[in-house]
Amino acid sequence: MKMKNVEKIMEQVQVFASAWSLVGSPFDSGDQLEQAEEEKAELQEMVKTMALEQPAIGIIDPDYARIYTQARIIAWQYGYSCCAQGSFTRDLDLLLVPWTDGATKEIGGIIAYIADVCGLRIQGAPSDKPHGRQAWTLLLPGF
Repeated sequence: MKMKNVEKIMEQVQVFASAWSLVGSPFDSGDQLEQAEEEKAELQEMVKTMALEQPAIGIIDPDYARIYTQARIIAWQYGYSCCAQGSFTRDLDLLLVPWTDGATKEIGGIIAYIADVCGLRIQGAPSDKPHGRQAWTLLLPGF
């Protein structure tokens, strides 16, 4: 969060705290509780708005668990083991390893199916990696 946003939130915290401190005091003109509640609502809205302005970083359980579970089940249906690794930020790093003698040879179709079922978007063509591996980038929603 940017420092100017932190400062705005801190200012509103002070306004809310000041309003709340006057509730029931000799300086309460009868509407101070209502005023304090309004300041609290303003603070909550400010925090919510600023939180939504932050770039998405990572995925939030249970969404991560849902995506991995779906990918793992799909991979298993085609004879692959599926492991998750990486930073878990803008994309999901899945490692698919042929696990059975009958593992499907056409991995691209499995990747496309996983992306479709899990709500992910394939970014570009696969890239070649060492040892004959290929890598696809499956972007999470919002990227």
